[in-house]
Amino acid sequence: MLIAENVERRGEAEPDPVKKGRIAAFLKEYFGIKHGGDRSSGQNGNLKTTADIAETIGESEKTTRRLLKLNDLIPEIQALVSSGNLGTTAAEQIAYLTPDEQRLLLTIRGEDVVGATSVVEAKGIREQAKESRTTGESFEAVLQRAEDAERKASESNERMTNKMGAITDTLSTDITVITAEINSYKQIAGNAIFEIGRRLKHVKDNDLAYGEWGEWCDSIGIPTSTARKMITVYSKLSSGNRSTSNTLGLDALYLIATLPEEEREQAHTIPSTGESKTVDEMTVRELREVKKALKEAQERAEKAEQTVEQVKIFR
Repeated sequence: MLIAENVERRGEAEPDPVKKGRIAAFLKEYFGIKHGGDRSSGQNGNLKTTADIAETIGESEKTTRRLLKLNDLIPEIQALVSSGNLGTTAAEQIAYLTPDEQRLLLTIRGEDVVGATSVVEAKGIREQAKESRTTGESFEAVLQRAEDAERKASESNERMTNKMGAITDTLSTDITVITAEINSYKQIAGNAIFEIGRRLKHVKDNDLAYGEWGEWCDSIGIPTSTARKMITVYSKLSSGNRSTSNTLGLDALYLIATLPEEEREQAHTIPSTGESKTVDEMTVRELREVKKALKEAQERAEKAEQTVEQVKIFR
């Protein structure tokens, strides 16, 4: 009993997740807790659960289960966790790999890359290992495919950066040229909204983030609210007139995308100015005005229709 109490005190104060996981594993065995959280009388004669371990080491049940899973990591990856390079949530996902798969991962990617693995990336690696076991394809081949895809994406981004850098090294003194360049970049930026929206939709529709959509969006620096707007823009407007829409920003495109389809194709009168413009010609403020006016007109029409129906009933 004194040994257990000493271990409990160490568990509460231990800052190393791996060592804390070992303490949790000791308590699990000491308490007689079986796999899945079942419990038996154990050495101390009392029924215990994972919740008791969690309380003892000063963690939540969820965190305690994660710490226990760290015991399935090979020593080299445990060292990355202890040093603070690899987070415990990502490490938990890697712990679902077999020891041989973990060693292969380290061999192919190296300690620095594995240590910098995000939670979403770790879940991807776990799925790749699962794919390897299911299909019979070697885990090395599956990892290599993923590496090749990442490299191609990186090379594509580098080419785009170099191209844009070359364009902007020397600026013209001709205002006409500058204007044309700005419009060109506006076109590139507008097209990027559609292309990003297309890829976001693909990830969401096919659950490529493995149930961690919001977390994945955060990892690429796109708030989920912005991601939803981009998906809406792509879904609603990609088949329409992209040549004009490409010069608009996300807010304007989203306002246009959320208009009824028939309203996108015609000119509207701006309430505050009386001007007639198509939606592609409007500013964000003007689009909001028009949307509000259309909504109010629809509500008036629905109210009038209800009044007519009520009159018919009382006749």
